[in-house]
Amino acid sequence: NDDLQRGPHRSSVYDMAAYAEYLYINYINYPDVYQSIINDMSESRMPTGFSTAFAEGTLILHVSGRNVDYEAYTDVAIIDAEEPVVLVVYCECASADRAATIQADLATYLARYLTYCHS
Repeated sequence: NDDLQRGPHRSSVYDMAAYAEYLYINYINYPDVYQSIINDMSESRMPTGFSTAFAEGTLILHVSGRNVDYEAYTDVAIIDAEEPVVLVVYCECASADRAATIQADLATYLARYLTYCHS
């Protein structure tokens, strides 16, 4: 499809997940250096579908992105659940509400899996 934008202008979910993992590991090792970005992610005003999937009180550090030209919605999160995990969901769909539903559904699968593994 010639309409797809390729190359250095787009990041893959793998890139975003690797960066979130890098951020988390470095925050654990150098909290003074990374505290400000962790604070920003903690206080994000963008809604996330991930919060409905995990138990109340679960720390979800996230950043959301939208590309209205491509109807693309991304949420990148470090989730401090039973064990820390990185979750990145990118979807192209007709609305932000639909994207949030998809993100919440996928996060629910992860939350159930973690609960099963730790029960």
